[in-house]
Amino acid sequence: MVFSSLLFLTVFLPVFLLIYFLLPRKRGIKHAFLLLASFVFYMWGEPRFVFLIFFTTIVDFYLVRAMDRQEKQRSRKLLLAASVSLNLGLLCYFKYAVFLWRM
Repeated sequence: MVFSSLLFLTVFLPVFLLIYFLLPRKRGIKHAFLLLASFVFYMWGEPRFVFLIFFTTIVDFYLVRAMDRQEKQRSRKLLLAASVSLNLGLLCYFKYAVFLWRM
């Protein structure tokens, strides 16, 4: 599913918005629903990468928690660099590995 598809515009987005705005204003509930809806959206397009999405979500969650506990700015920057490096590394691998293997 892509953002410009009829399925997204006529089914997914209206249902998502309806549920989102009917949920209570408690921050945790809406955030959990956003996360769940994001997983559903990405799994719809390529379900074989669901474990990769879960993995990066969990790793980033714990890296951010560790950043929050750090008092030194340098430690926070190193954890942020680790998170960005992991995500960009995975993106580059899955985007460009096919080209490198065919050379």
